[in-house]
Amino acid sequence: NTSTDSLSQQVDSLQKVISQLSNKVGATEEADLDQQIWKDRAKFFSIGIGKQTLTDMDVDGVKWDSELAISMLWGRTYYFPKKAWFGMLKLGIDFAWMDMSYAKYKDFSETEMQPTGGTYDWGSGYPGYYEEDDDDLDLGVWQAEYAMRLGPSITINPVHHLKAGLYAHFVPTASAISMNDEVNVTFVPNFAFGGSIAWKMISVGFEGRWGKAKYNSFSVDDEGTDSWYDEGEGSLDDVVTSEKSRLKTKQFRFFLTFRF
Repeated sequence: NTSTDSLSQQVDSLQKVISQLSNKVGATEEADLDQQIWKDRAKFFSIGIGKQTLTDMDVDGVKWDSELAISMLWGRTYYFPKKAWFGMLKLGIDFAWMDMSYAKYKDFSETEMQPTGGTYDWGSGYPGYYEEDDDDLDLGVWQAEYAMRLGPSITINPVHHLKAGLYAHFVPTASAISMNDEVNVTFVPNFAFGGSIAWKMISVGFEGRWGKAKYNSFSVDDEGTDSWYDEGEGSLDDVVTSEKSRLKTKQFRFFLTFRF
């Protein structure tokens, strides 16, 4: 009986040791998985392509549609709390130190001006309306922007490495717009809202971005230029004219993100 009791105690002790080791292994595996899902996927780099529109708010119905709109984004998400709620949910603060975008718009010469409910679309079927002098400066119609981002996000991790999230960002932007012989520059307080689905380091998603501002517009005065060259008179103020223009931008894009 004494021998049997001693053997039972040894078996119980061995079972306790095995249970403790199993708990330690499970905790280590859980910590490793948490590290891979959240901490190792905090930084992000994304490239996007989509559709963008530019609207002149001073002239009713004047709007440009993009034929090309691309973007590049680089930043980081700071997740909290340390332990996910319900084992799957975390909030985040997204900060992007580089958000660059470029859009090439259809020029007036490529669209037709047609009445549509009291407004106008610009396009190629209105011959001669925008015939350009070969001597005129023509930079094309495009928009280039550099921005930073800051805003909240929410991410859910329902199973293994699968994650889904939504975010809302404030996007302070330095914007430059070329309209043939006119250049427009200003600071624009843009806003963005989007969502994504990720598996490990690869994520795909969508985003809407919008903003409006009063731009400083600069253009070259042909008459002032002629006076400058032909008569040797005039000043830079006579050649370059400036005014204010109210412009609004809307963008919808899809993006591919790499998290690391």
